[in-house]
Amino acid sequence: FITIAASGLNPEGWEKYSTLLGFTPASGAPVLGEWQSATPALLWGYGVRYTFGFQILAIGAAAYLVGEALKKKYDLFFIAVFVASVFYSLKHVRLMAESSILLVPLLYSGLGAAIGGLHGKLKQKKEFLNTASNLALAVLLGWLTVFSVVKSDIYAFGFGLREGAFPDGALSFLDREKIGGNGFNTVTAGSYMVWKSPHRKVFIDGRLVPSEEVDKGYEGAVKSMEGFDSLDKKYDFNYAIADYSPRSRWRFPLHLNFNPNWALVYWDETAVVYVRTVPKNSEVIKKYRYAVLRPSFDDFAYLDHHMGKDEQKALSAVDSDIALNPALQEPRLAKVYVLYYYGHRDRAFEELQSVLLMKPDTAFEHVTMAQLLLEMENEKDAVKELKHALRLEPYNETAKKLLKTAVR
Repeated sequence: FITIAASGLNPEGWEKYSTLLGFTPASGAPVLGEWQSATPALLWGYGVRYTFGFQILAIGAAAYLVGEALKKKYDLFFIAVFVASVFYSLKHVRLMAESSILLVPLLYSGLGAAIGGLHGKLKQKKEFLNTASNLALAVLLGWLTVFSVVKSDIYAFGFGLREGAFPDGALSFLDREKIGGNGFNTVTAGSYMVWKSPHRKVFIDGRLVPSEEVDKGYEGAVKSMEGFDSLDKKYDFNYAIADYSPRSRWRFPLHLNFNPNWALVYWDETAVVYVRTVPKNSEVIKKYRYAVLRPSFDDFAYLDHHMGKDEQKALSAVDSDIALNPALQEPRLAKVYVLYYYGHRDRAFEELQSVLLMKPDTAFEHVTMAQLLLEMENEKDAVKELKHALRLEPYNETAKKLLKTAVR
């Protein structure tokens, strides 16, 4: 209690505690997905990967309190912290993160008591036990550091934004070109927008949705042009920002590539921006519009429509689009496709070699290289490329089929 009282001796006073209470939604207000009550599905079903840490802390803290009660020791403060943490977390899953911080001291006390008791029973081996427990803890922390942080695809050491992880460039483009109005955004882009661009209305973010209607509307908008147009009629979007990642292509609204009412005006390694083809966006469209290329990940069949007898015109259009962002990988892969289409196998091979040096390292580019190498009767190098592709994407069916053909 003295610690809590002392924590109020700061410029904010007791505001931090009243703010915590304010996190819970008002009675009768629409509840976002993260404010829902804990359900069996969240605790033991599909959501267990998000809640298992909290559950370990809660069970460990409960075991400690029960053990203390059996000894007729009752710490009313610890009991109150435990009850409040578990109650509010089960009522609103959003509060599991905050509650976990409160439960750590209880679990720590329990582990300390357990280890202390074990030490008492093994006094003659106390030195060994100390060494063994410290070594085990060091190994555990080392394992967590290496596999959860160093080798993580999500986290990275250092300060500031992780390169290639957030739609910072897309949002800066919207601000720089003064593109406003209502905007459609994909979930993860919205989560970043809440922090980076609070002045913009966010359609949806990682806290999920306030109603089943919005949920279904969003899913339909991502999957089909009809679904997007239906949502557009209701919200009158002026721009759309979508996450761009070969690893999560399933959540990308590919249909916007072929919607005549929308123009692609920005594309980098994390996000794309489309704007409505209306007069107020004409200057932006004229300056930044991609005439031919579109984010399609590994399906360049759409380019067949643009490739006719005028080879020079087709290649010139592709080069103009590449010039909008020369560091972007997929447009360069599209050029490989166009060069190969017109029979320039050697030029396509050279272009692909340069693409392999670019980020990200994807299975598709290595499969494409393998296909070219097989046609050039270089099976040894083709097999290397296919094996590398399967390391990046173990379930790549094209790589599996080609590998079987190459090693016969």
